[in-house]
Amino acid sequence: LQTMSTQLAQFTEKIHDIARRILASEGHPLVGKTCSCRKGVRTTRCKDCTSHVPSCDTCFLRDHAANPFHFAEKWNGRYFERLSQSGIGRILHLGHEGKPCPSNTTVTLHLDVVHINGVHGCKAMYCECTKGGKHWEQLLDAELFPATLAKPATAFSFGAIKLFDLISTISKTSAMDFVTTLRRLTNNAFTDDVPDFYKSFRRIMRIWRTIQMNKRAGVYHGV
Repeated sequence: LQTMSTQLAQFTEKIHDIARRILASEGHPLVGKTCSCRKGVRTTRCKDCTSHVPSCDTCFLRDHAANPFHFAEKWNGRYFERLSQSGIGRILHLGHEGKPCPSNTTVTLHLDVVHINGVHGCKAMYCECTKGGKHWEQLLDAELFPATLAKPATAFSFGAIKLFDLISTISKTSAMDFVTTLRRLTNNAFTDDVPDFYKSFRRIMRIWRTIQMNKRAGVYHGV
């Protein structure tokens, strides 16, 4: 068996080369160049995707139609600034599988969505059709758990809820530590600028776990 020192040696010998490549990832040579669409300038990239090639805002939004909770990193002339997609024009359409509601063409409401990679300040447009359902129902249909049923302004993705449910069981991570981690993932320099959703998160986790226990007990299946 190799010792830890032996295993680390392969990296320490190349540590400066490794560091150069890591530092190079903080910029990109295509920034400021014409986008592949020929209609805009490459300014915006996604680090949540496997491809980090920058594009114009329009192409970024098109390519992320199915991933509205990937952060956008937009070049501001000095560095890549991390933004929720609403910062470059994304509107989260609810009730029509991501498409605009024909009965609501103007009204957008602010919605903070807590996902596994941080907190996203979104502009949401709810379905206003006769059978569109209440706002909290539309959120649940989109796998977003509202923090309240009356005028929800915060919602938690099912992915974030399931992640905490698992790691809290395995590693005993507290809700406070999980919330703090997500707030720091959003903005590690100015964490106080990120909404504190600790109390509402604890409340929703209670409801979620009650539903899961009832499901396993067969309550919702007539068992």
